[in-house]
Amino acid sequence: MPSGKRKQQQESSSDDSQFEDHSEHSEHSEPESEPVSEPVSESDSESDLKQTTKRKKPNEANTAHTASHPQCPPPHKAPPGQISRNTLDFLNCLRYEHCNQRDWLNDEFNNATYKCQFSEFNDFTQQFVTRAIDLDDNLPPYPSKDLVYRLSRDLRFAHDKTPYRKQFMMTFSKTGRKGVCAGYHLMVQPNGRTLFAVGKWQAEKDELASIRHHILTDPQPLLDVIGEDAFVKNFGSPNAREKGKRESLFGMDDELKVAPKGCAKDHPHIDLLKLRSFIVERRFSDNEVTSEGFLDTLMESVKISKPLVDLLNDWMGV
Repeated sequence: MPSGKRKQQQESSSDDSQFEDHSEHSEHSEPESEPVSEPVSESDSESDLKQTTKRKKPNEANTAHTASHPQCPPPHKAPPGQISRNTLDFLNCLRYEHCNQRDWLNDEFNNATYKCQFSEFNDFTQQFVTRAIDLDDNLPPYPSKDLVYRLSRDLRFAHDKTPYRKQFMMTFSKTGRKGVCAGYHLMVQPNGRTLFAVGKWQAEKDELASIRHHILTDPQPLLDVIGEDAFVKNFGSPNAREKGKRESLFGMDDELKVAPKGCAKDHPHIDLLKLRSFIVERRFSDNEVTSEGFLDTLMESVKISKPLVDLLNDWMGV
């Protein structure tokens, strides 16, 4: 691809998050959770999701389901600082090709639900901000609109032409949703796929070189952070792990298969040097997401993971 076109493609996707793609393909074991409105097996084939049937009218029990896809739930907002079951049910609809269409979302009933549930997520994000800035004083008090991703996807260079995301997402760092800083990322998605991730996704060339330089010269600050007991309890052990399994900083699809240039392949911390993304994550069941204490749990994870964010930003010089 010509360099100019590559740069244009990168700039055009600035509002997209690659956490979205990672969540779909990660081999990290997902917590067992109750189905959202209908059982959805991990073995569902693409053809099952692409089957369509004639949609019932809004007054014909919109929470009922056909054999091939769910019906949109009615609009309903949870109390401030909570995520409702209706939000997960709405997002579950977007997994199906019949529902993930502009005509479907423009339907008066469906659109009312979308606006209500998206507003609920914005309210939840604002509550997250209000509490997180008390735990991390490097975070500015951004309004939620500067942190939440739009539902529509940028399709100009996408192979997948599905118009809408299948999740609600927000990213909170020193520079808001965008920029080079490490930060906190929340992706709400049904069927046990909700993800809270912390760190830096695919650092740019200079920032990555700086992180690797620090690992080569003195890796102990990073080892101390990811080896702390509470950190391990939240995000997994940095030691023994199954091949391909997401745990602590390891198991991302973008890890190098060989030692990076200038690094010995037998370096004692070669696993850290092979990383391109410095991300830890914690997943939640649907029951956890819709519980009254979900925001409290996220704040616990923010407090525990702040040292990683601070260290990465310091090492990147941002």
